[in-house]
Amino acid sequence: AAEEAPAEEVAEEAPAAEEAPAEETTKEA
Repeated sequence: AAEEAPAEEVAEEAPAAEEAPAEETTKEA
């Protein structure tokens, strides 16, 4: 799915998601 997902969604799957700002965390929640 990551291949079809926008860059912001890909960030959730990447390790960087743990360091991402609250806005990114909201997507995971």
